[in-house]
Amino acid sequence: MLRYWKVFDIEGLGGRGEQARTELAAFMETLEANAQRFEDRRDALKARLESRRASAWRPHVGTGGGRGVRVALHRAYRHLTEVASQVR
Repeated sequence: MLRYWKVFDIEGLGGRGEQARTELAAFMETLEANAQRFEDRRDALKARLESRRASAWRPHVGTGGGRGVRVALHRAYRHLTEVASQVR
C-alpha cells in the first residue's frame, strides 16, 4: 500500500509531513526486524521439532501394526501379577 501511494517518493512535504514519514520509516524498520525475528524463531522451533521427531524412540513392532507391543505388555502384566500373587 505504501508503495502504491509512493509515500517515500513524495517531494515537497512540510516539517510535519517529513517528521511523519521519518516516524513511518522507523516503524517499518522495527516491524521488519520483528517479522524477521519471528520467522527465525519459527524456523528454529520447526527444526527442533523435526529433529526430536526423527530421533524419537519407537518400539520395534514388526508388521503386526503394534500387536507386538501389546503382546509384550500383556506378558509383562501377567508376569507381574504372578510374582505379586506369590509374594502374598
